[in-house]
Amino acid sequence: MLDFCLSLLLGVAAGLGVGGGGLLVLYLAGLCGMPPYTAQGINLLFYLCAVLGAFPVHIKKQTLSWRLLFELCILGVPASLLGALLGAHIPQRAARIAMGCFLLAGGALALLSPLLQKRRGTPPQS
Repeated sequence: MLDFCLSLLLGVAAGLGVGGGGLLVLYLAGLCGMPPYTAQGINLLFYLCAVLGAFPVHIKKQTLSWRLLFELCILGVPASLLGALLGAHIPQRAARIAMGCFLLAGGALALLSPLLQKRRGTPPQS
């Protein structure tokens, strides 16, 4: 039941554009004791399913920058392949530490971004 409720909440978060995937990895690896690489694989498939539901809404609302999406994909797809290949050879403990560092850095950036935008004179995005 907890898995069902969590997947529902994370699906809503993913649909809203919030990085619910990081929370799923934390849940699977931290609370369920799943190896980090396995948790990341499940997270990717979950996120793909969630995105397929949200993508048409963003197309309809015209909230996508197709040029930026293309530019990000040009580098992001090969980089994700490289990351997956490297991840298969990283010890589990190192993967957990790296995952924790990325999540902490992402959280810090999310908290600090309104301050940084204010300093640059750009209005914070909501």
